[in-house]
Amino acid sequence: MKTRDKIIVMKYFLTIFNGISVIFGLMVFTFALWLLFDRNNLFTALSFTGENHLISYLCYMLLGTGSIIIFISFLGCIGSFKEIRGLLVLYMGLTVVVFSVQVAIPVLIYNFKKEAHAIWSDRIDAVISNYGNKNLSQEEHAWHILNDVQHSGCEEYIKMWFENNTLFLIALNIGLLVVQILLFILAVCLSRNFKKKKICPQS
Repeated sequence: MKTRDKIIVMKYFLTIFNGISVIFGLMVFTFALWLLFDRNNLFTALSFTGENHLISYLCYMLLGTGSIIIFISFLGCIGSFKEIRGLLVLYMGLTVVVFSVQVAIPVLIYNFKKEAHAIWSDRIDAVISNYGNKNLSQEEHAWHILNDVQHSGCEEYIKMWFENNTLFLIALNIGLLVVQILLFILAVCLSRNFKKKKICPQS
């Protein structure tokens, strides 16, 4: 196969996998936005009204990761379409950095899962013990959500919701890691072929 044909095929696959990467990045970004701004679920209502900000730190980390993944994916597309080798090298370097951060995310989630669950349980206990206290009117929204949740077996529902969302986040992250490995390999091959084409334009 000629170098030009190889470049066309690799550009095609790099674009497809960058598209998948953008979708994953958007999923991470919207998941974080949902946790930050949806005040109609118990988890968010409880997590952002207490003194502990572990959940908000996680949300901002996810927002940043999602944004960077989207940016890097577009960078890779521009580098491959315009055939700018320097841009592809930058893309590969940033992909390695993001990959390292993403390897750390499941480890952090797994290690802090029990701690986050304990913090959350303490908040639920605090909301229940202060339920109806007229001096704590800022907690009223959490009380209404707690009332709604109690109609479906409160503790089991909360535990299941927490576990499902943790698993979703870990699965999403693993999917992104696989796509990024493929993207890195394609970018390396494409960069080499750009160099080969520059040296031997007729190949």
